[in-house]
Amino acid sequence: MGWKGLLCRILVVALVVGGCRKKDRDLTTDLHRAADRGDASQVQTLIAHGAHLNARDKWGCTPLHLAARAGHQEVIEILARCGAGMDCLDDSGARPVTFAMWQDRRGMVEALVRAGAAMSLHVAAYLGNAERVQTLIREGANVNTQEYGGWTPLHQAVRQGYQKIVELLVAAGADVNARTARGEAPLHVAAEKGATDIVRFLVARGADVTARDINGETPLHGAARDGDLRSVRLLVAGGADLNAAGNSGMTPLHYAAYRERTAVAEFLVENGADVDAESRYGDTPLGSAVSCGHLDVTRCLAPKAKDMNRKSKTGLTLLYNAVSARYPPEHHHPESGHFDPYPPDRDDTLEPWEATRRLKMLMMELLVAHGADVNLRTRFGETPLHAAVDYADEYVVRWLLAHGADIDAGVERGADVYDGPRPAEGETPLHYAAKFGKEEIAGLLIGQGASVNARTKGGATPLVYALRMGRGAVVRLLLAAGAEMASLKDLGDWPFLRRAWESYDNEFLEFLLRNGADVNQQDNGETLLHLAAREDDPESAEILLKWKADANVKNREGTTPLHYAAWKGHGRMVLLLVAGHADIDAQDNCGDTPLHVAVSWGRKEALELLLGRNADTTLKNDRNRTALEEATASGRSEIVQLLTAKAKDADARTRNRGTEK
Repeated sequence: MGWKGLLCRILVVALVVGGCRKKDRDLTTDLHRAADRGDASQVQTLIAHGAHLNARDKWGCTPLHLAARAGHQEVIEILARCGAGMDCLDDSGARPVTFAMWQDRRGMVEALVRAGAAMSLHVAAYLGNAERVQTLIREGANVNTQEYGGWTPLHQAVRQGYQKIVELLVAAGADVNARTARGEAPLHVAAEKGATDIVRFLVARGADVTARDINGETPLHGAARDGDLRSVRLLVAGGADLNAAGNSGMTPLHYAAYRERTAVAEFLVENGADVDAESRYGDTPLGSAVSCGHLDVTRCLAPKAKDMNRKSKTGLTLLYNAVSARYPPEHHHPESGHFDPYPPDRDDTLEPWEATRRLKMLMMELLVAHGADVNLRTRFGETPLHAAVDYADEYVVRWLLAHGADIDAGVERGADVYDGPRPAEGETPLHYAAKFGKEEIAGLLIGQGASVNARTKGGATPLVYALRMGRGAVVRLLLAAGAEMASLKDLGDWPFLRRAWESYDNEFLEFLLRNGADVNQQDNGETLLHLAAREDDPESAEILLKWKADANVKNREGTTPLHYAAWKGHGRMVLLLVAGHADIDAQDNCGDTPLHVAVSWGRKEALELLLGRNADTTLKNDRNRTALEEATASGRSEIVQLLTAKAKDADARTRNRGTEK
């Protein structure tokens, strides 16, 4: 025996003799935590300091329970070596090995058994130890005993796929319809795992193929979800209900469609599964296949659908979902065989975006071929073409137009006026392109004859939308196509100047100013000149000042553009604003001048420029400090020297003027 083993034995004896003092209980809490997170070093330290190995937390769990549940093998070995109880029961009656089985941690189960955990019938069934199973059965073990979660030895054997042990247990009287706490029969477990031979055996031994778990699902749901066609066939042959709906309303066909189990979907449909069955959320199997981009499943289901134009409970159509879906490209590599070439002569490897688009085209073609209406509106009044424009897919837009989409279809049941969350009633696809700044799409729609002067219920044209949203490129397109120029007064309170500035389009900014935009338009109390000064955009500032922007306008804090320029230390901006008649000594709501601000932030260049233009160094802010006093208080020695030199220079000039008199 090594010295570590001897130390552990000594500690165990000490703990048994000494009982569980308050200090031990405090350490025990730490031991539970260390075991749960797998901190082997801390576990050893705590044991060495007398932590109680078998202490219980509020659920009756020992540290070994927590280590087993979390799968920390090194901690398990330390606790076992130091004498922790292998078969302690928590308040639910579970042993540490039960937790390890529940988490399906085979290595942990084996480690616990090696360390002395009892090889019960559950454990033997889980590990596939047929000899031990037979021995325990001969000794009278209860084959239907339930452990944590209501699992029987038969559930464990089925879960691990041990056909021989399943047969041994059933022959010994194991209940093939026993239920776990979640209502799962062994047949549920076998079907979900794709254990076809066990499914066949259980069905032959009287397992209920219509049994439902707490989610209302049958074994057929699990088999369809797993994609095990052989198990599906066996269950259906045994009398399983193809259209059984779980609590969510999902049928086996829903799962086959959602998981892209094409062969299973085909079999279910051939045998009468309802392709139009609605889940609790309004999804049909066909809708799930379309939304997920499962083309082969869609091919299987579409011919059987009663109505290709039905709307889901959310008000969306199949074609709208296909157009707006973001299909993951990793499912659509040409080598996968999931879809046909599009165009037909394409057989090369595709880029992800090409693969996604190609699948979308195939999905739309399939839906329209089976009767989907390209102009059918959603509950919100949008057509598939609106969605295509919104998602900026030029190829989809072209395809829809080629298949009869109404280019000027207006949104129905929209808002009276576009307010952001909802489109306005009457918005056409061109309105969408305008407000979202889709220049290429707008050009395509205009080229295909879209009305550039179409109006919403509130009277807004696409040009109004483009102006409001600062979409300069689209504005130019619309005007070139003959759109009527809108009065900027009709744009309301939209911060369109700011939007234009944010698009980095100074040509468009000047266009707006030339056409009557208020250069001093405020957004949250600030003008565009404030923003240009703060973000150091001298080019925009020059344009704004040329159009008579007020360089002295104050925001809600009393801040002028020059305050911002001083704060940021933007020298060129300071010069522009001063040249634009900015008040160099303007005070904000705290009494600070631009000079105070430059001092507070240590902006030497801005400070020198302000001093060079005779900023008043004697003005005091609300803290009753001059700029020099602020510099002194903040310990900015270099700035103190500058201000002191400026003050001396000013005094000298004053004395000289007095002498001249």
